[in-house]
Amino acid sequence: MKRHEVSGRKVIFYIEDLAPNERIAFSFKARALYPVRAQAVASQAYAYYRPDWKGESLGGALVVADTR
Repeated sequence: MKRHEVSGRKVIFYIEDLAPNERIAFSFKARALYPVRAQAVASQAYAYYRPDWKGESLGGALVVADTR
């Protein structure tokens, strides 16, 4: 990963030199301020200079019961 940005309610990861059909996996932690039950939004990946080269993954259910 070259760098990342937090922009409002989204996180943008910049990944360099990823070959076609190569997989990448990573995780991160986020802390909720309030209890919530929501549907996670879709994640998108695309080539910076070729946004027509893209992929998308649908998010799943998200429940935060206690924010202590």
